[in-house]
Amino acid sequence: MAKGPKITDEVKMLVARLHDEHPKWTNKMIRNEVSDIVHKKDPLLPKGWPSKFAIDRIMPDLRERARRRKFEPNPIDQPWTVQSMSNSKYHIRPQALPSVLQVWFHVKQEGRHLSIREAQWVGRLYTAITDVETLCKESYMASAMESLAEMAGIDDFRATEAVNLYLFGIMTGHVITSEEAKSVGASMGIGPNGENLLLVPWLWPIEADMREEYWDWDAIRRGYEVAEKTKLRRKGGAK
Repeated sequence: MAKGPKITDEVKMLVARLHDEHPKWTNKMIRNEVSDIVHKKDPLLPKGWPSKFAIDRIMPDLRERARRRKFEPNPIDQPWTVQSMSNSKYHIRPQALPSVLQVWFHVKQEGRHLSIREAQWVGRLYTAITDVETLCKESYMASAMESLAEMAGIDDFRATEAVNLYLFGIMTGHVITSEEAKSVGASMGIGPNGENLLLVPWLWPIEADMREEYWDWDAIRRGYEVAEKTKLRRKGGAK
């Protein structure tokens, strides 16, 4: 049996995503894919981690939750409408409505629905992230993580402080240093253009298949660019 760190919430959610996308995969296939993904993210992890035994232990309950989810969808994942706000369970403060409507319009142009869950995350993030495209992506990522946490059976998922630093970088355009990343238990990686970027394990499950569209590089870089332009405008250096 491969020794290594305890299976983290992030890894459990990665397992949940892989099962959701590939319901016919065996435990061994899921374990192999998980191992491949996490070792690409962190080459220092012990070889063979996580073990198939560890994956075998969490799969029965996960499969049962996935089965119930299929036949009893969570209402919060239904399309959002303005009328949704009248339900106290799906409360979004009225001040956030302009941002929610902007994101709703943006995702409709992409040919998909804005879920109530996503709209709630827009309502939490809109004062920190003002660029609509970035707000759209970050709200989707946060809602996806919340949904995966439910599937993984994590009642109180708490992301690390690295997520705070990640969002702070998007909000301010601050270029995060290795020392700052280390202070919150994170590390730095190299982006597609050679830039130093924060690696956030919280994002692993939604980067599951390592395709370009699941990487957080674009989201971070776009956030930096938007924030930098904002700072220049405030200084009078850009129109």
